[in-house]
Amino acid sequence: MNETRTSSPKADPFSAAQAVAAGIDFAELQVGPLGLFWNEYRPEDGACRIWQWRDAKARCLTPDGFSARSRVYEYGGGSFCLGDDGVLFVNDADQQLYRQSLNGETPVALTSGDCRYGDLSFAAGQVLAVEEQANRHRLVAIGLADRQRHLLVEGADFYAAPTMSPNGQWLAWIEWSRPHQPWTATRLMLAERTASGWGEPRCVAGSTEEESIQQPRFDHANRLYCLSDRGGYWQPWAESSEGLQRLPCAEADHAPAPWQLGGCTWLPLDSSTYLASWTEAGFGRLGLCHSDAVQEDFTGAYTRFRSLALDERFIYAIAASPVSPSAVIAIERHSHDTQVLAGGVAPLPVEQISRPQTLHYPSTSGMAHGFFYPAMGAETKPPLLVFIHGGPTSACYPLFDPRIQYWTQRGFAVADLNYRGSSGYGRAYRQALHLNWGVVDVEDACAVVGYLDGQGLIDGC
Repeated sequence: MNETRTSSPKADPFSAAQAVAAGIDFAELQVGPLGLFWNEYRPEDGACRIWQWRDAKARCLTPDGFSARSRVYEYGGGSFCLGDDGVLFVNDADQQLYRQSLNGETPVALTSGDCRYGDLSFAAGQVLAVEEQANRHRLVAIGLADRQRHLLVEGADFYAAPTMSPNGQWLAWIEWSRPHQPWTATRLMLAERTASGWGEPRCVAGSTEEESIQQPRFDHANRLYCLSDRGGYWQPWAESSEGLQRLPCAEADHAPAPWQLGGCTWLPLDSSTYLASWTEAGFGRLGLCHSDAVQEDFTGAYTRFRSLALDERFIYAIAASPVSPSAVIAIERHSHDTQVLAGGVAPLPVEQISRPQTLHYPSTSGMAHGFFYPAMGAETKPPLLVFIHGGPTSACYPLFDPRIQYWTQRGFAVADLNYRGSSGYGRAYRQALHLNWGVVDVEDACAVVGYLDGQGLIDGC
């Protein structure tokens, strides 16, 4: 290839060191009477630390020598939750549960041994968690007062999202069995508290192999909800006397594939209102949705939202846009004014950032999706780099990615692909890769080169 076909931007090159340093990320927002909390990852030491935002100030709670990260199912997630007077978290080094007050004391271990924990939630003085031991999984509760471990349920191959109703009478969770993955077939289970413990669980939904359910929730009236893809997309459904009923919503995925535990992309407020993020043509939306289909849009300039939380005044989210990396944001519910609490600072001037363009192109046996990033400063047709996300059912998003900007700054165009099998475009698209790994995804990667060349956007030689 003739390397003189492109020219570099006039500004100093965006270095590899700068690209790595820009990889700060956030996860797992939690809000309560003690303030707003999040988990923050910094690439300089690879540690994950819990931060508290209160009285317009942020402070790091995690002391040196600790890192809040779960390794359950290897991908982890749900590494901390809020207690009555502090935080409960999984320490990366030993995968045990720790209790940490907010007055600077050293965290105290609640568990010991060879088990790993994740997907934490707090209810009735106990930490609910997924427990993993030698590839065996169960749901447990660890008491804060006595540090005693109580078995909640076992027998399925995998568990996720233990959730207790506000009145403490109901316990809901997600479970699934081999050979399925959580994005192919799961079950929503429910148990009622009795005088002697938890009653016999019943399957609320997911009795067939054609439904994936995630993120069970209770509202303040103890009504059960979930996201189910039985309608073709992960959408909000509510339990009723006639079974699950779909809530008014967009014909779109309201969650990504649950590779990690502890995801939160929607929150039911009552029987007629919920907060949710969803994906339209790869771009994220955020809104309050009502039973009369009226939507209050909070999307603004951002293109991806995750880890939602809210209180009476603010909606909180981890958000990103094509010109700003991940940030913790607070949106005032009445005025829609947005405040960035942490992150969100791009290491490049806005005018030097390559913006994503939607890709929807024909492949060998179907249509595929993705995003195209033009080369910066290119005077002729640029060479192309094709980015392939992992997964395979993960996804790429139209947001500031320092890895992509590193190459566009050097005169390369980038195609960031959501090949068939990616999440965000419905169940049928996600399942298109089933039993065709290394076939349709490769077809889509090859086809995008010819498509962009035909559009005159790259040097296809």
